Amino acid sequence: MRALAAELNVPYWTRTMCAVSALSGRQRSLNPYHLAPKFVGCDVCPLKASCHDLAQFQQPLPGSIDLLRHLGFQVELHTASERYKRCDVERRQECTLCCTNCPVAPANYGAPYINIRAWDGSIPSWGEMSFARFITGGMLATDPEIKPGENSNIRLHPRFHMPDGNGGIGALYGVNSWMIWSEYRSKQNCFNCSYCFLSMFQDVLPPEYQITVGMSPVRILDYIEN
Repeated sequence: MRALAAELNVPYWTRTMCAVSALSGRQRSLNPYHLAPKFVGCDVCPLKASCHDLAQFQQPLPGSIDLLRHLGFQVELHTASERYKRCDVERRQECTLCCTNCPVAPANYGAPYINIRAWDGSIPSWGEMSFARFITGGMLATDPEIKPGENSNIRLHPRFHMPDGNGGIGALYGVNSWMIWSEYRSKQNCFNCSYCFLSMFQDVLPPEYQITVGMSPVRILDYIEN
């Protein structure tokens, strides 16, 4: 694949978010795969110079921290420490965590990150960490106490009256690489995508998934209390 891509002068990526970021004109991926560059092939990525090579000096997009706080998140910004280093590929191959929200990267590798908590101080869901990462332009968003698992609900401050999914529109819902729109009904409109997390339930969905999931982030302010 690499040889054919080079022959045809077609950029080659191993991660969808990196491809989407580059094709959208961004300077870096919205997922910090550069934490384990040999695992994902950062050395041949067209974004290497502006993403991987500058990862140690990464800063959130202007205004993004204020926006997260307005939405109700508790946010602390931590720049890279002098201990900054990458995760080796052997370690990554054995890891049960995902680089996108890695909770050990700050302590183990000195990586720059934002520590986030929900509005009530609780541990963030994986969806909330991904949402914060998207908002900040690709900053690692995590909490050292996060455990492996996948809870993708995004909880905003109670002044945002978010729908519950029973009326055809769901609250915010995000996974590692994208947001799930409200037009998607997991049970009624299934396209049988091979990578979908719902496949783990096969033909039987628990009640909490038998509702509309997600809305477009551009609609957030429609639900804020006046």
